[in-house]
Amino acid sequence: MSTTQIGCFLQLKKRIEKTFQSRHESCTAPIEDWKGGDIRAFQSDLQESLGGYISEKWFYTHIKTMENEKLPRIDMLDMLAAYIGAENWEDFLQQTLGTVSTAEKKEAIPESEPARLSTKKGKHWTRTLVAAGLIGCSGLLIFFFISNFSIANTNKNFNFCFVDADTKSPIQAQVTITLLQETESALHFKSDSAGCVSINHQKNKIKIVVAAPYYRTDTIERSLIFEDYPETIPLKKDDYALMLHYFSTQNMEDWKKRRQQLDDMIAEDAQIVQIMDSDEYGETGIEMYTKKEFINKLTMPLHSLKNIDIIETVYDSGKMIQIRFKQNEE
Repeated sequence: MSTTQIGCFLQLKKRIEKTFQSRHESCTAPIEDWKGGDIRAFQSDLQESLGGYISEKWFYTHIKTMENEKLPRIDMLDMLAAYIGAENWEDFLQQTLGTVSTAEKKEAIPESEPARLSTKKGKHWTRTLVAAGLIGCSGLLIFFFISNFSIANTNKNFNFCFVDADTKSPIQAQVTITLLQETESALHFKSDSAGCVSINHQKNKIKIVVAAPYYRTDTIERSLIFEDYPETIPLKKDDYALMLHYFSTQNMEDWKKRRQQLDDMIAEDAQIVQIMDSDEYGETGIEMYTKKEFINKLTMPLHSLKNIDIIETVYDSGKMIQIRFKQNEE
């Protein structure tokens, strides 16, 4: 590895230090002396500005050390360069080294006077060069074919973390992720306790449907940029679903107002389905409600109300046209 590029990485760390300190005046220590609080603040800053992530272990390995013997991976260099305002690592190199970087990449090629060959030898030499060129081109074609085939069949890791669009905090409820595939059945994944998921896939671009209790279902398409850290995806609250849950659990004195609110929220021909618990034979039942029946159910006297969990809602023109819910036992 070029010592010049190592030197540029050391300069990049100083630029990162200045960029971070310009946003966090309380941090005055050199980047190599940052401790837990500063590192976590930098992780948060990186995630908010670029949707990027580095682990604390990675920070200690590549940033806190005073002497770097090798460069980090290029995708991480690109991300850090973007943090300080460069387009990518190559752009940062050009800004830092200028014409020097170009000169270092060039090797001196001595010019020689062309040899004077006899016509016979010249033709033989020409044929040899043509044959060598054909063989070389064939070899390159085979190499690129094998390389592209290998790359196409190498799985990629898509990492996502889901946060509340309003509070920016991780979504604690389990998020269901459905990976849509063109020629195969959909695959289903669940988020972990931190609201994150890792999806291993062959293609560089995926399409997923994301659903979580009391959040709007969303269809998301993403192209892979960096594998080493998750992209943060905000989910919007399902306000109407939260209101339905609230209505079912709270004692509201103004029943007329509540009924009017429900009437405004729900479409006239809405499909409303209650999912029943499994019976002794393991079968799950359903019960259908009209809009009026459902409103009556939610506006019963308090002693007969039961806690309702909204499983799914579908909207059209600002009204709920489908509602699926469960009613917990008292």
